[in-house]
Amino acid sequence: MAELQVRWHKATQDIPEDQWQTLVGGDGGAPEEAVDRPFYGWRWLHHLEASGSIVPRQGWQPCHLGLWRQGRLVALAPLYLKGHSYGEFVFDQSFAQLAGQLGLGYYP
Repeated sequence: MAELQVRWHKATQDIPEDQWQTLVGGDGGAPEEAVDRPFYGWRWLHHLEASGSIVPRQGWQPCHLGLWRQGRLVALAPLYLKGHSYGEFVFDQSFAQLAGQLGLGYYP
């Protein structure tokens, strides 16, 4: 059996859409998929990244994890590192402020 390779990807565009969608199902743009799993579709995430909505300067660092075998994507975890808590439903700003007052780093 061919060796597996683990790779980090800095953007959705670094992963072929067809291979991504083979894993999550469908073509990523059909309305029924948007209801079932909108946050896994290549197009959805790509448009968010390309529009500047989820990019490092907004506090979102794409770091998608792909598992590859012989040039084919066999597993995928769409991931983002969050650099701050702005725009979150649960705000932890009081903890971040306290950490700053104590001279401690709170965000990565």
